[in-house]
Amino acid sequence: MTKRTGFTLIELLVVIAIIAILAAILFPVFAQAKLAAKKAVDLSNIKQIGLAYFMYSNDNDAYMAQAYLWHSEATGQCAGDYYAYWPTKLMPYTKSDQVFLSPGNINKTTIPSWWCPADNFANINWQTNTAQMSYNMNSAGEFWGGEWGIVAPFASKYGGWSWNADGGLHWGLRWWDHDNESVVEQPSDMILIENGISLVTYDDYSTDYAMFRGYMPQTFSGKGGTSKDPSVTGVFSKMDNLLWFDGHASTRQWGMTFPCEWTIQDDCNVDPYKHPELY
Repeated sequence: MTKRTGFTLIELLVVIAIIAILAAILFPVFAQAKLAAKKAVDLSNIKQIGLAYFMYSNDNDAYMAQAYLWHSEATGQCAGDYYAYWPTKLMPYTKSDQVFLSPGNINKTTIPSWWCPADNFANINWQTNTAQMSYNMNSAGEFWGGEWGIVAPFASKYGGWSWNADGGLHWGLRWWDHDNESVVEQPSDMILIENGISLVTYDDYSTDYAMFRGYMPQTFSGKGGTSKDPSVTGVFSKMDNLLWFDGHASTRQWGMTFPCEWTIQDDCNVDPYKHPELY
């Protein structure tokens, strides 16, 4: 009798089929585990950014670091139409520029012409004229009503620039207001940092809720762009990470923040999307 020295063709095909089935089962699990690890690192990043933000505030008599601020120098490298952005102010506290980059999404872009070369920006390369960024800071100065060609339903009915069913105006951390922390009436309900691609929110037209709810044409939150699909725009499988003004971090499905969560006022009781019956 001849002794067998290997697999038959059928046995080999069975083994290959079993390996393929196991791979099909395990690869998505590995991918999810990898995504979860990235989300955890991202949450750690924004918490560190929050610590740096409030260390800056403590060193400046509770005055907050604006998202961006025009340089007021009359002479020197930064004289003219240059702006200083928030990573410049927080870098002395983080001691690292890597905390400003998310493992989930890094936007690489040309350095804007209004960035001053003398600033200590994070994650820029002046030689290649490129900048990398992963987080936006709340700078919702006003709430738009038609400026970008699409009118917010509440804004068109209640005065254009801001919702005012309660007779008041509503805004976030406006870049031109060098405010004290005390102006934020509900710190646990106001977003400070989100996953994003531009460092700032440029008023509310680039937030997730404005794009998702259909009255703005694009977003700078999450992965940015023009898609309303959270699975496309969300950084972590439909989800984004958020840092709140009281320092806690959380995860929310992209598109599901509310206007009142971007304002310094305690106004969720008159939010047009939380309480559409008022409008």
